[in-house]
Amino acid sequence: MRVIATIEESHAHGATKDIYTNIERTLAVPFVGMVFRSLATREGVLEAVWPQIRRNIETQAFSDLAGQLRRNSEGAVETTLEFDDVFAWLGEHNFSREDVRHIRYALEMLHFVNSKLLLANAAMYVSLHNISNPKIVRSRPKEITKTEPQFPTRVSRVMLEQAPADTKEIFLDVMDAVRVPAIPDDFLMLAEWPTFLRRIWNDLRPAMHSPTFIDEAATLSALAIESAQELPYPISLENAGIDTRRIVDMFQSFYPMVSLATAAVRWMVIEGERVNRSIGRAAGEAGFGQG
Repeated sequence: MRVIATIEESHAHGATKDIYTNIERTLAVPFVGMVFRSLATREGVLEAVWPQIRRNIETQAFSDLAGQLRRNSEGAVETTLEFDDVFAWLGEHNFSREDVRHIRYALEMLHFVNSKLLLANAAMYVSLHNISNPKIVRSRPKEITKTEPQFPTRVSRVMLEQAPADTKEIFLDVMDAVRVPAIPDDFLMLAEWPTFLRRIWNDLRPAMHSPTFIDEAATLSALAIESAQELPYPISLENAGIDTRRIVDMFQSFYPMVSLATAAVRWMVIEGERVNRSIGRAAGEAGFGQG
């Protein structure tokens, strides 16, 4: 099974390690997105592009536009796609409250950062393809004024080489679904709970191959490309090689699919918890996960 080449955090040294630390600090998440880990394999590319992306990330416009992408993915999941509630399933299969808290933390973190990674990649995509819509006006470069969530706690990733056979089978299915030779960090993290991963994949697998899901991902990608043209600072990728273009093009397909998939899993857990709490209140009892 061949996957996109990356430089993982544990193997980063020198300038790459410094940039990785800055990426984590800037995005307020304890890992480096796969697009950056992949660009790091191309000499000088990450060093050239990251300062330009960071400049945008540190503006209110980037935060607002990423938030809109996040809400769009939520809306697609809630109104267009159909998924089961798995919250009750967690209780029935002896997941502890601590397990559920860790799963929810991972989902909230991934849901938060996926929209930012999608927007950052779209900014590079716009540059590489010379996309310019004269009707779109760039936002003013104002610093972030709204409080954003922080995710300081690391979540383990089950890498392909460490995964048991049934998890590797899921990873192979996931790569087929996202149509990119990469296993999303989302699934690498959720593989920490293999029975949960198997349960959600039973719902996600057919959904991600459906025309509706594929259309929603294309819509999200198009919105990200439009949003990238609103960012205060354009990205310049002069003399970018074919390999860099190939990486960015792949991730422009990858991140919309992953954003929707994670939004779906988040909905499957959180909506189920909301219903559980409502039923518990109506019955005067504490539902699973309460307390």
